[in-house]
Amino acid sequence: MQCQLPPHEGSEHYGFLDDLEYGTALWLRWYGSTDVRLVVLPDCPAAGPPPDAEGCCLFADHVGIHTWQNTTEETQSTSREVQVIDVRPSQQMRDLGVVQHGAGILTEPARAFDLPAECDEAARITGELFAAMERIGRVHPFAKGMGIAAPQLGIGRAAAVVQPPGDAPAVILLNPRITTRSEEMDEQCEGCLSFFDVRGLVPRPLTITVETTALTGETITTVYERGLARLIHHEVDHLNGLLYSARMRAGVEPIPVEEYRQTGSSWVYDGT
Repeated sequence: MQCQLPPHEGSEHYGFLDDLEYGTALWLRWYGSTDVRLVVLPDCPAAGPPPDAEGCCLFADHVGIHTWQNTTEETQSTSREVQVIDVRPSQQMRDLGVVQHGAGILTEPARAFDLPAECDEAARITGELFAAMERIGRVHPFAKGMGIAAPQLGIGRAAAVVQPPGDAPAVILLNPRITTRSEEMDEQCEGCLSFFDVRGLVPRPLTITVETTALTGETITTVYERGLARLIHHEVDHLNGLLYSARMRAGVEPIPVEEYRQTGSSWVYDGT
């Protein structure tokens, strides 16, 4: 990774990773070779010289001169090669705003919404969850789908969103409650954004029925199966103050992510 700032004093360096929405970008920031983290920074508002007038390629309030898209010679001459240490997955998630294991809010039941009276608040929090999923999805692939619950953003309200794998629409969970569970279970490995350094083998029912509340106050009942049931169940657990480790069989421990061999592949079920 190269520092993309102009020549500067000090040990603080920045490397560009990816554009985000709303005039921001994801950068890798490091101090020396020991402190490395992901940061989301607003784009530099400066415009380049005519005739192209491209925007500065750096972030707002950066040190030194601006860097324009077409000034290849300048960019090459101001870049410096550095050795960057690996960033742990849990640190990546922390830097992206995900509350980590050990925080009290992850073990407390979330407060339900009074809908439709709190529909604006529920919609605002749901928007924050979608924005967080967008940020996280740019850093890590989720072939099995992914979800995030409001307590994982430090918000103690009963809201979660789940993005199934593929092109399926996202599922919004407001005040979710599991009303029935199938007796048939299976065990699959799960990860959690709040302790992303490990994966755990978790038994869950293959089919669940879930009641949620619409913004308008109506109750919606939906049946979920297999992988989507697992994703939904995981997020409902979060809203009840449970992590997946509480569901694991006695004597079974999570394994380091380095030993996990199914990243990038879907859960496997009979007949699929």
